[in-house]
Amino acid sequence: MNFFNKISSHHQMLARPWNPLIPGDLYAWYDASATNSSLQDGAAQFTAACKHYLSVASNASLQTGNIDFEIGCWVYLDSNPATDRTLLTKSDGSTSQEYALYLAANRQPSFYVTPNGTSSGYGQIQWNIALSTATWYFIRAWHDATANKLRMSVNGAATQEVSYSTGVFVGASSLKMGTGLDGRILPKPFHLQQKRLLSIMPGLAVLMPI
Repeated sequence: MNFFNKISSHHQMLARPWNPLIPGDLYAWYDASATNSSLQDGAAQFTAACKHYLSVASNASLQTGNIDFEIGCWVYLDSNPATDRTLLTKSDGSTSQEYALYLAANRQPSFYVTPNGTSSGYGQIQWNIALSTATWYFIRAWHDATANKLRMSVNGAATQEVSYSTGVFVGASSLKMGTGLDGRILPKPFHLQQKRLLSIMPGLAVLMPI
């Protein structure tokens, strides 16, 4: 299923989340068969040299705080340079950092959160195996506010975890996907806690408390 229409050359997305619980609420869509489509096999295609990304403005549905939340997406790499690349980030890289799922320079998936909007006192977990090109990976990362843990699993492997107890900053940064990436991200959910399901961009949805 293709969720969003190509809105501009840098793929700035509409701010209102799509609600799949409301019939007919599909308000925009990508045509994967169109000439020069940025979707392949239902996945959003990113090219680092073109500086393409998907983004949506900050809103209450994307902000976390000290709650349970989970990020999950399918990723396929066309190239794998030794540089950091964004899968999903809600951060301005300065004083409004919140959370990020990214590929580190060592080619390993990493999940980062900060309690205060800066890199001071941050928490991070990194998968212990580097990813390869031309392979689909399903990456899950989550914050367990009850157990005070950051956790990660790739392709259903045994969960890895680190302790982290100081919550996640609530800021105003936009949420971006695919910055610096050469490859694809396939539509699978991004969950922010419980009950109310909202989709924000290809590959991502949010699950928030009502």
